[in-house]
Amino acid sequence: MKKHTKDKLYQCQWCDFKTKYKNYLKRHTRNHTGEKPYFCQVCQKTFSSASALRGHEKVHTGIKPFVCEVCQKQFITSTTLKSHVRVHTREKPFQCLLCDKRFAHSSTLAYHARMHSGQKPFQCEICKKEFRHKTNLRFHERIHTGEKRYQCQVCQKWFLDSSSLRGHVRRHTGEKPYQCQSCPKAFAQSSSLKGHKTTHTGEKQYLCNVCQKTFSRNSNLRSHEKCHSEEKPYLCKVCQKTFSHNSSLRSHEKCHFQEKPYLCQVCQKTFSHNKSLRSHEKCHFGEK
Repeated sequence: MKKHTKDKLYQCQWCDFKTKYKNYLKRHTRNHTGEKPYFCQVCQKTFSSASALRGHEKVHTGIKPFVCEVCQKQFITSTTLKSHVRVHTREKPFQCLLCDKRFAHSSTLAYHARMHSGQKPFQCEICKKEFRHKTNLRFHERIHTGEKRYQCQVCQKWFLDSSSLRGHVRRHTGEKPYQCQSCPKAFAQSSSLKGHKTTHTGEKQYLCNVCQKTFSRNSNLRSHEKCHSEEKPYLCKVCQKTFSHNSSLRSHEKCHFQEKPYLCQVCQKTFSHNKSLRSHEKCHFGEK
């Protein structure tokens, strides 16, 4: 009689996902590689699996049959509902094999894993720069096109993405909704709070693959990487001068337009740069 051998398990090389079926592993691997071979016939959007495509196609029908029992929010697919429920339960079932950090979604884990591997599967067709996430590529492409879709209703300034606009609007309102749990400091953007937290923990999880220097923020790593490439993708449309960083370009542009968007809440004096405002504010509070 033939003995049954233990079923072989296929292990993902980037995370702890395991399966008995090779085609399941192939489908899962697309979370890491960014491959999306299935596309919608209506809007041409692409997907990594046929099931994801079928779920998306319901967007065009407007039907949302799956309801969250906690907040009553409606969803098109049961998978999307299941993912949403983790907002309430705070469940994080996906764990990184390298640093033990946990995530609520497999796609977030896949993005995180690229920080360890250095993998950047998304490439700009114009300048060939590579990115870990497709969203970052889309934002980058607007540097070449000059496209700015989002406008501030207070000062009419335009922005590349909605999150930048929301952060900018808080400069007008003074709102700082993100509070550090370790100290009294509060921030206008969640990314600023996340970066600030590392001043308490000392954590530096972002590694430069060229010189091995580590950074507490992903934005600092991206900024640092430009010193190796000498890339200057930010162009001043007035004088054609180029800059390595968008912040340097914005600072430079103020010399052409004499823009002073930073307002002192005490004396109403305005400044061209946030650094100048912070320096000025010390005179009101007796800081040195």
